[in-house]
Amino acid sequence: MKKYLYIIVVTSLSLFIGCEQYWEEHYGEIPETVDQKMWDNLKSHSEVSSFVALMEQYKLDTLFGYNETFTLFVPGNEAIARFQANNVLDTTVLMYHILKHFINPVNIQGAKKIQTLRLKFAQFEKKNGDYLYDNIPVTYSSPLFLDGRYFIISEVAQPRPSLYEYISMYIPALKQYI
Repeated sequence: MKKYLYIIVVTSLSLFIGCEQYWEEHYGEIPETVDQKMWDNLKSHSEVSSFVALMEQYKLDTLFGYNETFTLFVPGNEAIARFQANNVLDTTVLMYHILKHFINPVNIQGAKKIQTLRLKFAQFEKKNGDYLYDNIPVTYSSPLFLDGRYFIISEVAQPRPSLYEYISMYIPALKQYI
């Protein structure tokens, strides 16, 4: 009986020690940012200060005061300046860059349709090892934070109108029949 107990103990210990090494090799170390808030880190990132200012102007920064998880696709300062030269960047466009769920890019194979905070769908895809948000290249992927992660994109993504919105804008006479 003692012999079987000894064998079970030795086998269990060898499995535990072997698994610990595999675990560390596979998962690596926990990043320092897992205990930090994403919005606090984003505010200190100078490359996206225009986006932060717009979010604060339209009071969308209050979203991050709750214990919810978000994924942000943040255009850089130059992209916002180019966009604002010809367009108005309002809450519709800003909310198109916010997702109310966490996206782990490692799990993305091909193209995935994702729903934004504006309840519109965008496309997130991995193509030739690069990530794209509505065919806009992702230039930076943040580490994991307590309440999500953010990606910096090189252009401002514009939401496309739904069929109803399109008809309302361009064929107002048909709007009453829909």
